[in-house]
Amino acid sequence: MTHTNLAGLYRPKLLSEVVGQEVVVRTLTNAITKGTLHSSYLFVGNLGSGKTSVCRILAAMETCERTPGLNPCGKCS
Repeated sequence: MTHTNLAGLYRPKLLSEVVGQEVVVRTLTNAITKGTLHSSYLFVGNLGSGKTSVCRILAAMETCERTPGLNPCGKCS
């Protein structure tokens, strides 16, 4: 019997897929497109508000080797 992590299965992969965090998505989208991304961000909120998902998306956008920016490929290590 294998264990499937449902949180990881349905986790958004792009900022455009994040629901309910319009201000955060707009802020990070503007920072990426204008090239004004700061060295650190604090993600604070209630349980289940999407902090880890947005952090993973932000890390993928910054470290993607093929298509850095708003649409990371999701296949880079």
